[in-house]
Amino acid sequence: MSDLDTAQIEIPCQKCKFKNPVLIRQIVAGDTIICRGCRRNIALSDYLKLVEKARADYERAVEDLKDALNKEIKIDFKF
Repeated sequence: MSDLDTAQIEIPCQKCKFKNPVLIRQIVAGDTIICRGCRRNIALSDYLKLVEKARADYERAVEDLKDALNKEIKIDFKF
């Protein structure tokens, strides 16, 4: 599980527009939450796998950043 899985976003209820906090892992798992505004069930779904793709892009970017930071830095001073 990546750090991104525990990131929280807000999902507005389609009925009452109340913004409900949801973890990324809940979306990926397809959980159902209860709206804190109207108590309606909200089925979460990553229908097009966009969250999964975004998570893969994020993890790839983090690895690229780690690689870049681990490279030796060469600085030339010209006088």
